[in-house]
Amino acid sequence: KTAFRVMDEAVSNKGMGGILEAAAARLFPESYREQHPGLVNACKAVLLRADPTAFVNACRTLGKLDLREQVTLINNPTLVVFGSEDAATPPPMSHELAALIPGSQLIELKDCGHAPQIQQPDTLLQAISPFLKAHCRLSTKNKRRRCMAHVTVNGQDIYYVDQGQGSPIILIHGLAGDHTAWHPQMEWLKGSYRIVALDNRGAGKSTQRDEPVSTEQMARDVLALMDH
Repeated sequence: KTAFRVMDEAVSNKGMGGILEAAAARLFPESYREQHPGLVNACKAVLLRADPTAFVNACRTLGKLDLREQVTLINNPTLVVFGSEDAATPPPMSHELAALIPGSQLIELKDCGHAPQIQQPDTLLQAISPFLKAHCRLSTKNKRRRCMAHVTVNGQDIYYVDQGQGSPIILIHGLAGDHTAWHPQMEWLKGSYRIVALDNRGAGKSTQRDEPVSTEQMARDVLALMDH
């Protein structure tokens, strides 16, 4: 919660540029940042494109958020994957989350930070593939869909990419990111599943009005997109 308050103040005073170094440190371990400066700079460029107002509103919402009671009601098969070096969501939080969700599975990615889809894309795919095969229908069709579009849901203009066939998998990016963070996984998964990746309100190519935002609103955006 302190981290969200600090980021709120930094962006309010200096814009998105005020958190670039801190955000990179939260996303990736120091050794990875030193070895992959180009990729880290690309992630910083995505942060700079984020809407500062939407980011501040999201920080204020996340700083107050506690869904520990609600997650105990999840009854779908659940897999929790986390990086052993995650500075943004420390491993004890992932262990607590898995313990709260009945019947969930837990996988740790060694030497990985907060963004395994970027830092260890192949390892992440290997980790989630058995779970997906166990719970999702594989596509047997040769024809693949490919759609990139905007849709108005809940008064917001939401951008999304829709690719592949089979059981749908919704890919949702993190704070101040956009759907491009999932590109490595999208390229592999679209061969067997229907992949829908969106930009949350105020991120990427989606719009956001200057108003408070909540995780419930963003969840409703996803539900409306699924019904579209």
